Amino acid sequence: MPLITTITHKTRGTCDIGDDCCPHARSGNNDEGTPLLEVEGQLVQLVGHHGPCNCPHGGTFASVEGSGLMDVRGVPVTLVGHATVCEKCGRRGTHIQGSGLLDVEK
Repeated sequence: MPLITTITHKTRGTCDIGDDCCPHARSGNNDEGTPLLEVEGQLVQLVGHHGPCNCPHGGTFASVEGSGLMDVRGVPVTLVGHATVCEKCGRRGTHIQGSGLLDVEK
């Protein structure tokens, strides 16, 4: 069962905007969460929330996949394994860390 992601958890993916350094790995932390739901004292990330990447292009990612069983006011909660997208190039990544406190089905 995938774990819920919060603003402290990490993502991993690829960036490829066509520069000489591309494609390359990208990682980042969720930095946007809903004030309506906390897990272990941290705001929970929802579909549509963003975070910065360590990409040399100043990239950010958006969470684009969420739970079919858990939402906040109709917006799905993101879980470990759910997709992120680099907002510079559109390449996908995933959430790789989640809370050990609350465990839900996809």
